Amino acid sequence: MTPEAPSTTVDFVISMLKQVMMESAFRDEAAIQAISWGRQTIIEETGVDSFDFVELIFKVEERFDISIDYNANRSINELKTVGDLAGEIDKLVAKKQPI
Repeated sequence: MTPEAPSTTVDFVISMLKQVMMESAFRDEAAIQAISWGRQTIIEETGVDSFDFVELIFKVEERFDISIDYNANRSINELKTVGDLAGEIDKLVAKKQPI
């Protein structure tokens, strides 16, 4: 029996975003906690910068054993919300699952 892949949820993505942001030396934890986090939260409006996003990508790839095709020269505008990001992770995780 193979172990189940971790389920991707908006809560997980939010947790990872907060963790990455709080690990940055110049972030205000109170400001991060004050953000109204949810599926419709616009990633760009949270203060996530490109370095944070790359760190998030690494953490997600490691957690779910997937590879995310990320080009730092491309805007993250295609993934506008936390829900968009969670949806993309779900798709990649589903692709690696046996049918």
